[in-house]
Amino acid sequence: MGVFAYVNDRDIVVTASFGHNRPVVNGKVTVTNSAGKLLFQGKTDSRGMLHFPRPQLPPNDTVKITVSGGPGHQGVWTMTPADLGNDIDAPETPADSVHTAQPNNPPSPPTLSADEQRYLARLVSRAVAREIEPLKAMMARQMDSGPSMQNIIGGIGWLVGIGGLVAAWSSRKKQR
Repeated sequence: MGVFAYVNDRDIVVTASFGHNRPVVNGKVTVTNSAGKLLFQGKTDSRGMLHFPRPQLPPNDTVKITVSGGPGHQGVWTMTPADLGNDIDAPETPADSVHTAQPNNPPSPPTLSADEQRYLARLVSRAVAREIEPLKAMMARQMDSGPSMQNIIGGIGWLVGIGGLVAAWSSRKKQR
């Protein structure tokens, strides 16, 4: 069973599927932090998806998402602080630099306060997140597309090769 999760604006989106893109319908989703504290519980929909609000966590905390799709079917996805966007809200201190003005230089753009920089970073982050959401969904489908024809032929090749080794070994043993 494959599980994939990503942040979309203020939500976390979980996608769970069995092989060949078969969605995990009504799969039990459990979300915990790195200390094991329960943050959220829910169930996947008919598309194998679940949206829930991104929890407020300390900057270095991770989130573990476990999806149970029935007896013997369980998948886990861990989200790092970078995945959660916790590093975006952290205040950044701009580097101090000295600018020397040249007489013919155009005026420099206005400087932004730390609050304005954080606000701008959040706006850009949200815009980028909206744009790459289809790519994330495509990646989730790709991750659980099942074995390819190349994988199947490769597996058959391994089996034939191992069978050949066993046959050679047993015929050599009979010759002695």
